[in-house]
Amino acid sequence: MQCPFPGMDPFIESDNWQDFHLVLTAEMKRQLAPQLPSYYRLSAELVVKQEESFEGEEPTTYRPDIGVSLTEPDADSLRDSGGAAVLTAPTHKGMAPLYKQRELRIRDGRNRRLVTAIEVLSPSNKRGGGLVTHMKKLRSYWASAVHTVDIDLLRGGLPPYTIDEVPLTADNRPVTAYRIVQVRPDDELLLWEIALTDPLPTIPIPLSYPDPPVVLDLQRAFTELYAYSTYPLRRVEELATIRPPLTADEVADLQPYLGKPVEHRAEENA
Repeated sequence: MQCPFPGMDPFIESDNWQDFHLVLTAEMKRQLAPQLPSYYRLSAELVVKQEESFEGEEPTTYRPDIGVSLTEPDADSLRDSGGAAVLTAPTHKGMAPLYKQRELRIRDGRNRRLVTAIEVLSPSNKRGGGLVTHMKKLRSYWASAVHTVDIDLLRGGLPPYTIDEVPLTADNRPVTAYRIVQVRPDDELLLWEIALTDPLPTIPIPLSYPDPPVVLDLQRAFTELYAYSTYPLRRVEELATIRPPLTADEVADLQPYLGKPVEHRAEENA
């Protein structure tokens, strides 16, 4: 299947984000791995952290991670069951206050040092305690001279930082729908701003000095995953269902890509 839009499909944000996040990360790994010198190691890793919170805010979980506690069987329970351990009913079942995200990590195999961390942001990176935790992780990377690449293909939530590292609010959110932010250990910050109708960019992924960067063609990765995905046919009337809601200008920008099929237009022009 081919995406009807020239770049990102805005339906995906509320359509099937978790699957998209997983597959895009895999496509990025598949594209980058052959470019790396043999002494580098590229892995997709699951980062699990306790979610932080804003001052006065209870930790919030945005992913369905279930924590279950079980009481230990007492001596009477063991004796009555003939010595076999029998699990009792759980005393608690609830949402685990954990922060789980996948990221691509490039390590220099010669010294096992983490060189670059690449993450496709999820909704939990962009609101509440998850935003706080994500910023803390980024700062720890920068303090360790690790390159970071944040790929933000979500319209909702607040981008983790602006150029001056100040968390954004509803009053100073960026104009473009999507963005990629790369921060290097020399404090250089590169920002790619992506409009709804822009193709996704091709960006350099930095390695250890003096090795040249490898290249991530994000549009190619997106196009290849879309080809084997089972997204439904996108229709003009469904633009109103996109969440977060589109503005009138955004609907007008996207509508031409969901018009009549090409063969119909050809018949009208015949």
